[in-house]
Amino acid sequence: MVSRIAEYEHDNGDSGVYWMFNDDLDGNDIDGDADGVFTQSNTILVDLSTLLSVNLGRQLSMMSTYKVDYIEIQLLNKDDAEGDNESALSVSGQVLYWSPTQHRVEAMQLARQVEKLKESAEIDGDSWLLATEVDYKGMRFNWSADDQVKHATSESFSILTGQQWDMLELMQVYGQMQGFGSTVATNPLWFSRTGGLDKIGFNCNYHNYTRTTGANNYAPESQPWRFDKPLEVLGGLIAIDFTHSSVDSSLNLVDDEYLVQVTVGVTGWSDF
Repeated sequence: MVSRIAEYEHDNGDSGVYWMFNDDLDGNDIDGDADGVFTQSNTILVDLSTLLSVNLGRQLSMMSTYKVDYIEIQLLNKDDAEGDNESALSVSGQVLYWSPTQHRVEAMQLARQVEKLKESAEIDGDSWLLATEVDYKGMRFNWSADDQVKHATSESFSILTGQQWDMLELMQVYGQMQGFGSTVATNPLWFSRTGGLDKIGFNCNYHNYTRTTGANNYAPESQPWRFDKPLEVLGGLIAIDFTHSSVDSSLNLVDDEYLVQVTVGVTGWSDF
């Protein structure tokens, strides 16, 4: 079991749980939207390979499938010297991940082959064959853009967007290589051989005060979201995307702000 409070960006530490997108720009917390629908992205990325590497004292690979049997998302009060958490917040969204399929695993293996071929003809300080630096050679993928995970692998496939490998673009490019449903049949129900992300809906709440008829009713309560069914997570990346919230309360002088704590149970992993 590993548990962390989401930090602001991965380079601030080795937690493995951090805000990939946050509508407060440099924030590490979340507050409700006035209308209950977030118009900008608020997404936490969970990097299991980093979490477990720190926890176990060994280098864990992204070229693996991680077996997860527990996920918990919980709001925590934030002490920001404003004394503003005076009512409650409810947030909802989706937990996103890639489950392993033959095509998705092959896509990641092809990316590794591209890097091996490039490095085999490249001699520099961190060459794969002979080097002056001690580096782990394992492939590391971002979620959807550059600089989303620590030590992401630089792309030698120059036609791709950005400078580093990411899972979303890899699946899109591999899918194009394999052809689309509309090219093999006149009535397809599928679009790409790599398919789409697996998604699980969630909702969690934190209540401090509730107020009725002008009187304070002190009834604190935390209602985390828990999922305890077995999952297989390709590459060990899980995104927690917040899409909705409770609406602003007329009782709040300042928006309530909450930290997000994520707990994940991992039963094992298998490399490929």
